Amino acid sequence: MIPHARVLKLRSLELSYSTITITSLVESVTDKVFGVIYPPQVAVIGFDSITYQPLVHEGMLAIRPMLQVILAGDQRT
Repeated sequence: MIPHARVLKLRSLELSYSTITITSLVESVTDKVFGVIYPPQVAVIGFDSITYQPLVHEGMLAIRPMLQVILAGDQRT
């Protein structure tokens, strides 16, 4: 059986319920988010607050603003 998406025959019901949830940890005391996906969600994206981290840039130590983004996705087909 060929899925509807592959033959370009999706019904409106199959397109209307999927969601992506975006969350921010800026005002939270936690530093990471691990998404729990409940149907009809397909992904959860979590944004951490900006922190300044040391890194090597062009052979020199530099302090740069860093933003951690965490993605949890549903792998079901």
